[in-house]
Amino acid sequence: MEPITPQEVSLSDRLFGWWYRIAAPPEVPDEAPLRDRMRVRSGKLTSVIFLIQIIFFLSTLIVVLLSAPFVAPILAITIGVMLFGVFLNRIGKTTIAGILVIIVLEVGLTANILAHPGGLSPLLMTLFSFFIAPELVAASLIVPWAALPITLMNCLITIALITFTPKTPEMEQILRTGSYSTYANAIQMQVMVAVVVFLWVSSTYKEMKRANTAEEVSKLTMEMTIQQQAMQQEKQRLEESIQQIVSVHMQVANGNLNARVPLDQQNVLWTIAGSLNNLLARLQSWRQDATQLRQNEQALQQLLYNIQLARRQGKPLQVYTTRTSLDALIQEISKGMTVPQQHNQSIGVKQPPDSWL
Repeated sequence: MEPITPQEVSLSDRLFGWWYRIAAPPEVPDEAPLRDRMRVRSGKLTSVIFLIQIIFFLSTLIVVLLSAPFVAPILAITIGVMLFGVFLNRIGKTTIAGILVIIVLEVGLTANILAHPGGLSPLLMTLFSFFIAPELVAASLIVPWAALPITLMNCLITIALITFTPKTPEMEQILRTGSYSTYANAIQMQVMVAVVVFLWVSSTYKEMKRANTAEEVSKLTMEMTIQQQAMQQEKQRLEESIQQIVSVHMQVANGNLNARVPLDQQNVLWTIAGSLNNLLARLQSWRQDATQLRQNEQALQQLLYNIQLARRQGKPLQVYTTRTSLDALIQEISKGMTVPQQHNQSIGVKQPPDSWL
């Protein structure tokens, strides 16, 4: 995979790149399947939500340590669960991390309200706003619509806690004078956050899918272009190879058996070219053998004529160099010929007539 240039780095990568290396799944190559790239992008979004939640709960923890220390344990446990969720998200278990965080948040918030000494108080009513955290996690880590049923469950839990849990006198007085506003204030933020998160995350997921689809289309278009270029180049090489074979055929037809097709084994027509080259090599060898045989036949006829002539005339045999395999035989025959004594010294080797060559 080619290195990313500074122009290709998005704003989110510049802002949260350090956090992605800690909390998001590892990057995958551009040619990885769409599902894997979607998982990485969802993991980045999840890691940012974890970061926001951790910062929020850390700042809240500092405040409650000064004003309401009894809330600190639940906040500390929540932060610990968030950190564990970061670990699960880093190893690619985003859905499991989300479910675990949702369960812990729901149980922790409910248990903290039920276990508060003295019963439900106006100060404790602020804890109901923390029920938005499971909604955010559900929409981001599971599916966007998961925030809606969790919000409905949180609203029912909120109504049940306000209605059936023990209350302080101040809380009893508030419920007697304005019970509707008390219930509405406790659940309206949850509903508003759920709707906004659902719309926002759904829109984000659609944009991610649209971007991935555009990337897939662009990649397929590029691959098709490369394939067309390769096919065009292969077609051109094939036409050139056919032209070379036709050219060799024309040279052979004109009597040039030295012609060969200059194709290597990587060429698609190598089998045809190799067979043709082998055939031409054999034809060339056969023509050389036929030429040599014809020269031997001519030399043999000339030798026979010279022997007959020497015997009729009683002269020494005139030996010629034929430049064939018969030269050794001619030498031996000339030594065994019976010739007059005065002519023995005149036996010699002469060059053949030009018509022999």
